[in-house]
Amino acid sequence: NVYNDVTVDTWSADWDMADVMDMQISGDDTKKYTNLSFAGVEFTSQTIDASSMTHFHMDIWTPNETAEPAAFKIKLVDFGADGAFGGGDDVEHELTFTAATTPALVRGSWIALDIPLTEFAGLSTKAHLAQLIISGDLATVYVDNVYFYSSATSVRTPVEIDGFALGQNYPNPFNPSTVVPYDLDAAAHATLRVYTLDGKHVATLVDGWQAAGTHRVSFDAAGLPSGSYMVTLTVNGMTSMRKMQLTR
Repeated sequence: NVYNDVTVDTWSADWDMADVMDMQISGDDTKKYTNLSFAGVEFTSQTIDASSMTHFHMDIWTPNETAEPAAFKIKLVDFGADGAFGGGDDVEHELTFTAATTPALVRGSWIALDIPLTEFAGLSTKAHLAQLIISGDLATVYVDNVYFYSSATSVRTPVEIDGFALGQNYPNPFNPSTVVPYDLDAAAHATLRVYTLDGKHVATLVDGWQAAGTHRVSFDAAGLPSGSYMVTLTVNGMTSMRKMQLTR
């Protein structure tokens, strides 16, 4: 819920072996896969250009046994310049996660799969990504926070979308307080919230009409555990986000 969506044609293609349904967990939208053998997530009508991205991220939760040899697999498929399946220019790569990998599969806890795209070694092109395929031995899997991102974004460069910009918090890492800056080109209703990486809302810093100009808001994380958090700025239905690191 804290990200700007790209177009996904289906979260369960007609050729896969899985059932999917929309679920809400603490107000956060997730996908629940059951009877999962393999599921095809397709974004073929508008392929994704991830050439400038460095990482792929997905959070999963399973009630199933995760001890070896149980495995969960993620495959990314690029359809090539023609944007269509086949044609000789398709590339793909699949990664396997088990109880012995990093991160390790665990039962009954959210697992953050934050994967450098370089680990998808066979994915020699990333300009026309069209499919995400999940498979393995876990019959039931909840999926949340699926996105590509770039770790190369300068902390000095604001993330700007349609007349507003969210700056990087400072200091970062922080303990326990930090400042979140943002700019508005015009007066607008703005919402500034903080979430855990698994989508749990932990704080609302701003929720109201804000004047045009530069704003700086303090965030006191006393009482929160060390780890990574997302701060999101929503203006006129558009959301920008930054990652923050709380270090005790």
